[in-house]
Amino acid sequence: MKHLNDKTIQNLIDNELPENDRKTVEMHLDECPSCRQRVEAQRAFSEKMKKSLETLVPDEIAVPEFSFGKATRPEVNVNRIVLVSSLATACSIADAQVIKLIPDEIYGQGNNWDKIFDTYYDTVIGRPYGLRKQLVVFDDGKAIVSHATRNRYSLFDSNGKFLKDITLYFAEKGKKPRNHQPVEGKLGDLYFTKANNTGDIYLFNDKGLIVKELKIKYQALEMLALDDHHIAIYGGTSWADRYRDFVSILDTKTGKEKILCDKFSESSGELKNKGYFIYTEGKRDDMKGQWQIAKVNGKLIVSNPIDGLVRTYDFNGNKISEKLLDWEPQTLTVEEQIALQNARIKDLKDELPGETDERVLRFYNDFITYYKNGI
Repeated sequence: MKHLNDKTIQNLIDNELPENDRKTVEMHLDECPSCRQRVEAQRAFSEKMKKSLETLVPDEIAVPEFSFGKATRPEVNVNRIVLVSSLATACSIADAQVIKLIPDEIYGQGNNWDKIFDTYYDTVIGRPYGLRKQLVVFDDGKAIVSHATRNRYSLFDSNGKFLKDITLYFAEKGKKPRNHQPVEGKLGDLYFTKANNTGDIYLFNDKGLIVKELKIKYQALEMLALDDHHIAIYGGTSWADRYRDFVSILDTKTGKEKILCDKFSESSGELKNKGYFIYTEGKRDDMKGQWQIAKVNGKLIVSNPIDGLVRTYDFNGNKISEKLLDWEPQTLTVEEQIALQNARIKDLKDELPGETDERVLRFYNDFITYYKNGI
């Protein structure tokens, strides 16, 4: 057997070698003093590195497990969402909790995926469309997959078991809708689709029967189920010289809609009129990031990432609170991130005297990879 490479040695130290490989490596170490010495040196260096990093990374980070199959979520109160992409940002999560995603070995087992997703090879005018699917997971753990360009919706139970395909139809002589849109949510026992390009929203049961049809006269950019008959909508519409985006609540029982907040801005691009609504094509910077909607603890949260304004409403559209957040202290420029990262590397060099810059940087990068994979 040839001498061990650095990767194999590190995997041995981290207990990440498969059982058969580990036995082969251990047999080689019994006969090879050179590799045995390298392993001991690497293990000593790793321990020194670990102790040094303990002074840089908080050890009281909670890592609750998350299971997709059981549709369970830990109760997490996160003030800031932090993406750990460097040791610098890793050190900044002392005031947040981290969710560890783990694979579910049971979820979705036993399904014939080739049959369920035979639409994978769908094309439209020679262009692949099979990957255009939309997944929605409901509060009870059930899930539905919408197949683009098809009147077909695949329903799954809370354990990922395929239940059936649903085809939408009207009660009148089994007539089917011509324009197919993905499912956006569920209201009680009824599912609802995204508004199509004529503003139609379909409410249907698990047999596919469309029991109600609603119509709006604007573009619905995002739709969110609130309770058994209210839908929050982030929408917009255009005129020749301005654009209006807004958040509203649609009562599906009465068809009435209440505007919660809106904003007018200059519109750019060529004006188009499709008869059912007007919109613009071209550069639309005024549309980006205006509003974000979410349902939290029985309330509708409407936030504006641009100015930091956060409003809270009940599901009838009554305002509960309004708060202006200061985003500035919670953001770092690229230059600040680089400076902070360089400072961490310098700290490591000071903690590991006598080691070459190359080895310090290599272990720094190995740690970042480990940290990202770990959480």
